[in-house]
Amino acid sequence: MSSKHQTIDYTPLTEALTRVELQKYKGKDGYLFNSPRGFIISIVVALIIIIGAAGFPFVFSMSTSIPGYDFWEALRRYAFLALPIAFIVFLIAYYEHNKTKELARLNKFAITNGLSFLPRTNLIVQLGMIFNQGHSRYISPLFTMTDGVEIGNHYYTTGSGKNRRSYSWGYARIPLKRNMPHMVLDAKHNNAFSRFTNLPEIFTKDQILSLEGNFDSYFTLYAPKQYERDALYIFTPDVMAKLIDLGKEYDIEIIDNYIYLYSAQPLKLRSATTWITLLDITNTIGAEIIDQGKNYQDERLSADGGEYTEGAIAPQGTRLKRRVNVAGIIFIIVFIAFYIYLNLFSQ
Repeated sequence: MSSKHQTIDYTPLTEALTRVELQKYKGKDGYLFNSPRGFIISIVVALIIIIGAAGFPFVFSMSTSIPGYDFWEALRRYAFLALPIAFIVFLIAYYEHNKTKELARLNKFAITNGLSFLPRTNLIVQLGMIFNQGHSRYISPLFTMTDGVEIGNHYYTTGSGKNRRSYSWGYARIPLKRNMPHMVLDAKHNNAFSRFTNLPEIFTKDQILSLEGNFDSYFTLYAPKQYERDALYIFTPDVMAKLIDLGKEYDIEIIDNYIYLYSAQPLKLRSATTWITLLDITNTIGAEIIDQGKNYQDERLSADGGEYTEGAIAPQGTRLKRRVNVAGIIFIIVFIAFYIYLNLFSQ
């Protein structure tokens, strides 16, 4: 893959930004407080709120005086709120300022290395399983390498009200030169008790395939039925060794002509170490699977005349079969039953 030969300059991730560089980025992320001047403004805003609260009765009164009303006495009573309000506004301003600095630094990193960069996008056209969940989906930030590899953090929300829950994932997407059977590597390192998957979709157990060596201690491989030999063809010993060495914290999905690496936590893209590890594993896995894919053909799908259709996968190999999360349903039923018992029978 081309990024393997691309020299990456990581210095923009750590070096200080000049005032000019920060000024150029102001307003690109929509934050109101994105300079030290904003900190001072936040304090002034807090004081205006206090003074406004104290003078509210007088301002909206039709008379020039209100019996028993003393502005200075009211201001004194509200004064104790000034410090916490100013502190809260200050923290918001400080967070937004740092967020702007971080995005400006990532933008400089992208420009330096000729990468495409978006601080945030809601326009998501992805095949991976994490992108089809919930609502309020967005990616922030999003990088696209010169060879088409995408790296970013994906966020979405499920439910609403008290049942509302937010999810965040880091991911890398590697383009392939042809379609491949749908396969998923569920990393055991990020599973609860190394047993319960953290993935948003669950697949039937009859699709689990065991690989050689100690690979099964790190990953659970799902491949469509009758595609066991295809999976062994794709996941060579070199690929498995690299996955154990660098990728054991990532879940991996191969779907159509893409490979997805999923991190259970957002990627720390301000860290050069994160980039070095990601690019190493994406280059290795991408190169190995692309190389294997050069001669791969799905024997289950043939064209007229008995010749294989170029780059195609038979319908039974395009998507893994999903199953219902029985353990999750049992947990919900028990929780509801316990809640009803507490509210109806414990009184």
